[in-house]
Amino acid sequence: VVILAICGGAFLSVVLVRFQNSLKNDITEKSKHCFLKVWIILMCAYVPVLLAAWPGFFTYDATVESHMVLTEKYSAHHPMTHVLLLGWIIRIVYALTKSYNLGIALYTFIQLIVVSLCFAYMINFLNEIGVKKWIKNISIIFLALFPTVSMFVSCSTKDVYFSAGLVLITTLLFEMAYDASAFWNSKKKVLLFVLASLIVVLFRNNGVYAYVVF
Repeated sequence: VVILAICGGAFLSVVLVRFQNSLKNDITEKSKHCFLKVWIILMCAYVPVLLAAWPGFFTYDATVESHMVLTEKYSAHHPMTHVLLLGWIIRIVYALTKSYNLGIALYTFIQLIVVSLCFAYMINFLNEIGVKKWIKNISIIFLALFPTVSMFVSCSTKDVYFSAGLVLITTLLFEMAYDASAFWNSKKKVLLFVLASLIVVLFRNNGVYAYVVF
């Protein structure tokens, strides 16, 4: 593992340097419009999936995690951030409406918004650095319609937030490689990087181990 990590790190460094040298020097001014447009497209693609699987795919460890909150008997087997977020949304909504389904649906819809925002940020970065339009369009179509993506966006497993955090971190790393000084001089990007890092380490226990190595 150590040997692979060293070789992988060296390879990634070379890739990032070549990436930086091959990019256009000018960043387009249409980033805000692209971000909003992509986000709306993804939301329009994901909401019907949520409605079709109403109140969302409540699978994997979701039952166990929500049961912890409902019984107030906790363990550290699952990430507590996800346990508390999922469980308390369901518990609060149930107290107000007497419906567990509405609580699950609200949690799923919040997750849907967060994940689609992360995807839109990634596509927007591709737009900023001048990636060809057909590549961006294929990427959007893939994220919007590929079943593994669109269905997991509406799935209550902790892996979804974890994966969204990884997408965001990877995009921000490429931004860092593109212009390190501009990245670190932007408080918004630094805070976003911290937020993405927290999502990774708080929503999967093995995310902590991966981040330590990173």
